Amino acid sequence: METHGLKVVSIYSKGYKKHLLISNSEVTTLGAFLKGVIKDEVLVINTNLGVDIYYQAIVDHTNLIVDAFLLLKTCNGQHREEFIIKSLNHQDAIVDETQRFFLKLIKNPLLFRNYSKSLTHQIKNHYHPSSKLINQLLSLWKRELIKVPQSISSETTSHLLPLIMSLTASNIEEDSQPVVEALIREAMSSRNNN
Repeated sequence: METHGLKVVSIYSKGYKKHLLISNSEVTTLGAFLKGVIKDEVLVINTNLGVDIYYQAIVDHTNLIVDAFLLLKTCNGQHREEFIIKSLNHQDAIVDETQRFFLKLIKNPLLFRNYSKSLTHQIKNHYHPSSKLINQLLSLWKRELIKVPQSISSETTSHLLPLIMSLTASNIEEDSQPVVEALIREAMSSRNNN
């Protein structure tokens, strides 16, 4: 039986491409459509690595999400076979995939830096309509990013700190009162890091 909780559908192009799978206007259209149908928060993260659609629901909406995405892409002459589609419907599967993803991404510092910059920008832009969902994701990502250095060389940990700090800063800006925000920023400033 399905439980109400975080679910994600990830769609990637076969072979790395330097351009986005869908445009920013298509992200807005897809997000609004899915939110209207699912009747809960939906977050569409669109990067050069692919499109991740996060949502909260009791029912698995993978088919709906994939069909809506393909509707956008078939207008451009593309087919389902051109994409890799992953659906994660349980917390454990999402945690495992997050760990694998960050371990893989951290091995390519330039890609990691570009991805984290894009991710942070999108989270800031979509925070208000999806705050509950984003806070849950930020908590998961920060928890998993902190674990990554235990299994990789210390050289790559320098790329993790900026992402952890930027994710935290995104969260701080939206949720904190000015005094608390100032204290947290001071505690996390680079001069206080060893």
